Amino acid sequence: MKKIIEEIYKQITNLGGIIPYGLIILTSLLLDEYKLFLELSLSLLIVILIGFGIKELYFVDRPQKQKHHNLLEKLDASSFPSIHSARIISLAIILSIHFNKLFFTLFLIILAILVMYSRIYLKKHRFVDIIGGTILGASSCLILLFI
Repeated sequence: MKKIIEEIYKQITNLGGIIPYGLIILTSLLLDEYKLFLELSLSLLIVILIGFGIKELYFVDRPQKQKHHNLLEKLDASSFPSIHSARIISLAIILSIHFNKLFFTLFLIILAILVMYSRIYLKKHRFVDIIGGTILGASSCLILLFI
C-alpha cells in the first residue's frame, strides 16, 4: 500500500513540474490567449531566475541528500526554495485571476496544496522550503502586476 501511495504522490508532484506548466503556456498560445501566455511565461521566467539565484547563493541540502558534481546538479540538489511550489502557486494565481471562476479557483488551490504536500511526503523539501516557494510564486505574480 505504501508503494501505491508513493506512486500517487510522484504523479501529483509532477503537476508542479516544468512540463505541465510548459504545456499550459503552449495551450494558451495556441488558443490565442496572448495575455495569459505572456503572464505565464514571464512568471515562469521570474520564478526560475530568482529561485535558482537563491539556490546558487544559499545552498540547502534536501531532506534526502543528492550528490552533485556540477552547477546544474547542485541547483537540483538544493532544497530552498521549492521551485515546484513556486510554479504551482504562480500557475494557480494567474489562472484563477484569468478565468475568475470560484470552483476552478478552489480546484487550483486544492491542487497546489497537494503538490506542495507531495514534495514533503517524497522527502524533496521541508516545510520552510515550501513556504519559500509559495512566497516566490506569489511574488512573481505581484511583480507582473507592476510591469
